[in-house]
Amino acid sequence: MLSWITVLDKIANKFDKDTAYIFGHSGTGYEVTGKKGDVLAFKEYIQKVLDFTQSQIKAGVSKEDFIKNTEVPGVTEWKGDGLQRPLTAAYEELTSK
Repeated sequence: MLSWITVLDKIANKFDKDTAYIFGHSGTGYEVTGKKGDVLAFKEYIQKVLDFTQSQIKAGVSKEDFIKNTEVPGVTEWKGDGLQRPLTAAYEELTSK
């Protein structure tokens, strides 16, 4: 997930504000296309997931308990049952070092 932050920064810096982005998928109720602001919002989301994950690892929360979360502090979108996938990825990435 850490590499996604770098990739999304590069994408946002390479293209102008009028560029239309076509995403690989989207959640129910979300568009599959977007603008630079959407790319930056997703980058911020990933950073918040990583920060939250790191704080929970530091607090001694097990992976099994951690992935039961349905929200990330400070995130108003991208929550619910589908959150288990990014939480698992973040936990595994941050504990594999």
